[in-house]
Amino acid sequence: MKISKFKLTGSVLFTLAAIALTANAQTGSTNYGIITFDTTNTVTGPGSPPWQNWFGGAFTSVAWSTNDQPVNTLTTNTSPGTSGSVQINSLWNGSGDQIMVMNNYGGYNPPLNGAYITNFECDVMFAPGSCTNPAGNFGGLHFGARSPSNGQPMFGTTRIAATNAGTWVHMNFPVSSTTQPDFASIPNVLVQLESFGNPMTGTSTFYVDNIKFGGVITLPPPPPPTMSVDKATPGLRIFAKNSAQVYNAEGFLTPDSNQSWVGHADPAFQVSYSFTFKNFNTVNGFQFFMALVPNNYNSGGVNNPFTLFNSTNSFQLTITKQAAGFGASLDFKTNAPQGGLSHNVMSTNATQNGTWTLSFSDDTHGALITPDGHSAPFTLDPNMAAQWANPVSVFFGIQPWSSQGYGQYVDISRITTANVSGLNINDDFTTDTSLIAAYWDTSLSLDAGSVVLVPPGTPFWVHWTYPDAIFTGITNLETKVNLTDTNTPWYSPQYWNGVTPFSGLMGAKQRWVLTTPNCLPTVDGTQGGVPSKTGFFRLANPGASQ
Repeated sequence: MKISKFKLTGSVLFTLAAIALTANAQTGSTNYGIITFDTTNTVTGPGSPPWQNWFGGAFTSVAWSTNDQPVNTLTTNTSPGTSGSVQINSLWNGSGDQIMVMNNYGGYNPPLNGAYITNFECDVMFAPGSCTNPAGNFGGLHFGARSPSNGQPMFGTTRIAATNAGTWVHMNFPVSSTTQPDFASIPNVLVQLESFGNPMTGTSTFYVDNIKFGGVITLPPPPPPTMSVDKATPGLRIFAKNSAQVYNAEGFLTPDSNQSWVGHADPAFQVSYSFTFKNFNTVNGFQFFMALVPNNYNSGGVNNPFTLFNSTNSFQLTITKQAAGFGASLDFKTNAPQGGLSHNVMSTNATQNGTWTLSFSDDTHGALITPDGHSAPFTLDPNMAAQWANPVSVFFGIQPWSSQGYGQYVDISRITTANVSGLNINDDFTTDTSLIAAYWDTSLSLDAGSVVLVPPGTPFWVHWTYPDAIFTGITNLETKVNLTDTNTPWYSPQYWNGVTPFSGLMGAKQRWVLTTPNCLPTVDGTQGGVPSKTGFFRLANPGASQ
């Protein structure tokens, strides 16, 4: 079992008890994602994801070739001319360039589970006569996989000497999803050849064969979860609950669609939008955004997690966590459905956490006021501003932008919209007992339960790491006042007053439970009694029956 102690006054204390689990060593080895290029279809399709160039100006073509690595234990198709390789052709013009060839965006469907994978292997041969650089090799050759954010993390790099032309060279690189979290899911194979810093001139042809990932058959059980008890503070918390894509957003928007500044702001009657962070202690690169979206430019027609991407127009303030404070960027797009923000208005920085205010003195002039008190003015093109007349809604949300950001959160204490023609919002989340429906619509979130209001008087967040071995969630959480009291059993939090606390798995990293006073054990151990100021939480399997 796992036990944590809570104390309502002073600092939160907790002690740990070991969980009795048997952690067997990894057993057996096998290969995953084998590609031996036995037929033309394995390169060009149909029936297999076609090989193609993702980007890079030196690329000319790919083809199936009968050139085959003769020592091949991965296929029984070993007769001459009946197996082959992928042939990759390129043309280099004496400047720094590259090719990034891959077996489609999702060559492995479903993606390979990186937890099982230990290494990547393949065989490579450059054709005689292929161009080389002044260092006497065929260029920088890299192997990797597309990341969830469309990055190109690499398994390894090599430079094959010109003296090895016409000879198969075996590649073997370690792969660790622990060291590189982007390898937790491997959707394809990237083959990059580049000449940066060492240019080449001429044509290049090389062959790749016998792709495979080495790995284990079974994994040891996950380590026992680590449970913590944190003092809860009133406010609105937004979790990066989704862990499928780093750009997936969680958040909320205004149901009122008369939130535009256009036609309403003047120097004596400025329209402003502000939000105050109570806590923004995430990994670097984690983002919070406020976007003003004209509803008549919402090409999706409804508000949902993909509205900002689908809308033709969006005007967005983005706050990014940095190593030294925060960066702010004000950007917009017009006539760009299913596109990103393409026009930057201004950028600035702040060292402090606190209140950000976007203020307008007329249709085209405004300022961004940072928590440091710095005011950064900006001017908009009148033709652009005219497209932001009502109906306009305001969207607020977060995006992790890295797998390390999954499950992290920001806490907001207040949001205001002032002097708009519609509903003027002044919401102090630290005093709310529930989300105000006239103010907020949580349909922006990709996942229900990612936006959580912490009402005043809420004592604790209880959370523990995931994977959590033999535990499956809140049904395994139990409470008790006194460990030495053998007459009172452990009970579930909902037992004491019939209230089930909020709970959720956030970013596949942590399970969180928000305990209200009604979820704490009572002084005398009876239902409906006076909540105790001290006590214990534990995880147990099976959980309490009541």
